[in-house]
Amino acid sequence: ANDGFVTKIIQISDFLDGVISRENWYRRAAKLAEAANPITSEPGDAQRQVVAEKLQNVLSRLEHARKLCESEGGDAGWVEKMRVSHIEPVVKCIEMLETGDWDRCSEAIRNFAKPTTRKPKDLPESIAALVKNTAKDAVDEFAELSEFATVNPDYLDRLGDPARLQTSVLVELVRIFDQLYGQAKRTLNCLDFADLEHYALRLLTAEDSPEDEPVPSETALSLRRRYRHIFVDEYQDINAVQQQILRMLSVGDNVLGVGDGKQSIYAFRGAQPDIFLRQVGLASRNPASTSGGLRVDLNVNFRSAAGILDFVNAIFSRTMTASFTRIDYDESARLKPGLAEQANPARDGGESIVEFHILDEEKADSPKTHDAERDTQHEQGPVTARQRQAAMIARRIRQMVGADTGKAEFQIPDKEHDSPRDVRYSDIVVLMRSLAKKGNEYVEIFRLAGVPVSCQSTAGYFEATEISDMLCLLKVLD
Repeated sequence: ANDGFVTKIIQISDFLDGVISRENWYRRAAKLAEAANPITSEPGDAQRQVVAEKLQNVLSRLEHARKLCESEGGDAGWVEKMRVSHIEPVVKCIEMLETGDWDRCSEAIRNFAKPTTRKPKDLPESIAALVKNTAKDAVDEFAELSEFATVNPDYLDRLGDPARLQTSVLVELVRIFDQLYGQAKRTLNCLDFADLEHYALRLLTAEDSPEDEPVPSETALSLRRRYRHIFVDEYQDINAVQQQILRMLSVGDNVLGVGDGKQSIYAFRGAQPDIFLRQVGLASRNPASTSGGLRVDLNVNFRSAAGILDFVNAIFSRTMTASFTRIDYDESARLKPGLAEQANPARDGGESIVEFHILDEEKADSPKTHDAERDTQHEQGPVTARQRQAAMIARRIRQMVGADTGKAEFQIPDKEHDSPRDVRYSDIVVLMRSLAKKGNEYVEIFRLAGVPVSCQSTAGYFEATEISDMLCLLKVLD
């Protein structure tokens, strides 16, 4: 199976690519696996920290459901019942943790009887369902905390010995896999990218240097004298090995890092955004006090209109919190418009410039239909789901430029003539997560709808519409 035992070994080996010392990790993992009581050692502490973070997250979601119900004028009785049955047990557990009473906290989690979550009255159906589902999901997660090993005092008696043995075997198998993989690479006389990083770090670190206090080698000291400044882009995607390389090369005050924790999308391949966030936390905004570094917030946006930024700020300020995303979307993170706003007759009067269109294709499906099955159903027939989406977008674009009415819906600033002008096709861009497979279908539908389009598709030269048509013609002639 793709998610089988062997896959886990490879995944752990991939994870170790971002660990400074594989050997130290092996020794530490084996020692922890053999501990008589892992609950009272480092793994137990880490799991208790996870429980604490989850409790805060559960409380935030329950409070959000409560506030939403109150702000929409929902049933006051429902709010009071939820406060007693849902919120208070979580609050009490958090208070016990804050006073250091872990035993009572774990007992309260184990003995928690999950209450029934009903819809509040006096609310529109969609909002009532949202409030109920938010509260239910949160209380379900609270109840699931009872499955954590550190919460259960009988864990060691029932599962301790088998878990220790299995962990030790897994660690040894990962070690053997790494040895065999290393031999295979040496046989081919090749290195992978992780090897380049680790060998570079070995060259830059003095031999027998402790991992927690590394000492730069003569090579590193020589390079320090050679490079006056070090610049790091996309700092949020760095890993521990790369950070250690920077430490060995830097004299301490000559590194300029540019990054954005909100743009970290490479954790799946070893990026550790916490490194960047920790550096940002140590830095000061005051140029007179820069012992931990100087922080400059680049939050003035020159790409988007104020209305777009208002929308982004409104969404992110509600979804990004330190307890959930490790980032607080505070005033320093809010995007500020750098473009001088010009008159826009069609958008004046407080009208939002953000639109949200829903193409609802689930009504004919069974509620229990899985996403993959639903996608398959939508691909059946003469028109695919992507083609329907493209058709809807094409129609909206034609409306914007006034293709059928002769009058554009709104105007935009013209930088060349320093005055407003009607929006044109060439002002509009369609953004996608990936052009693969989608790009060519969108191009085809847009052209059928009379919308001029240019697309540097990544789906491949031979999949482009005009090339595909010519190949089909050649096949017919052949």
